[in-house]
Amino acid sequence: MSSNYETAKQIIQIIGKENITFMTHCATKLRFNVVDDGKVDLDALDQVEGVIKAQNKGGQLQIIIGAKVAQVFDEAKKFVDLAEDNIQSSEIKKNIVSRIVEAISGCFGPVIPVLIGCGMVKSVTAILVAVKLLDATSGTYQVISLIGDLLFYFFPFFLAVSAAKKFRTHEFLAIALAGALMYPTIQNGALAAAKSGVTSLSFLGLPVLFVNYKSTILPIILSVWIMSYVYKWVNDK
Repeated sequence: MSSNYETAKQIIQIIGKENITFMTHCATKLRFNVVDDGKVDLDALDQVEGVIKAQNKGGQLQIIIGAKVAQVFDEAKKFVDLAEDNIQSSEIKKNIVSRIVEAISGCFGPVIPVLIGCGMVKSVTAILVAVKLLDATSGTYQVISLIGDLLFYFFPFFLAVSAAKKFRTHEFLAIALAGALMYPTIQNGALAAAKSGVTSLSFLGLPVLFVNYKSTILPIILSVWIMSYVYKWVNDK
């Protein structure tokens, strides 16, 4: 079983499914209305793997989960016997701008540690060159620069995986989609467009633009989002 499943299972066991009258979630918290607050062991909830903090606030039991709150919420729904009206996803209450921002940040968040690491490598390399401890023409410099640049060159692949998790679709298909954006024909065409004047390929009468997708964010996120609906539609057939 997944860690989200086990987290949800333990949370509902501690609260007591018969004690829950309503459940929903926001960006980081599970929120429960319960019959009897006294039956809920907050310290035990704090010990559940995946739970950051449990608290009673504003007459509501709030359990801070973090970025995986939606996945834990989906698992938790399986353990309660509530009418549909008493189980609400917070997405219903969000406007379109909030949902777009949340989707982008949700896809971008898991990549941040790699982004920070590559940025630090590039910064240290620049400092070493500036103080003349590293020759900018040496093989060592080229290898270190390669390490620092790898995320920025292959950004669509990293985002494809995190976007597939965010939109709950097939990760390998998302990677294949990133590969299509980064295929040499597209990349080389984008580099040569200024000289050749050719800015696109014709596919069944439709233009396929030559765009340098390295370091881009929105194209792959939007592509995986659309793919998630196509994949679901195909699977349902």
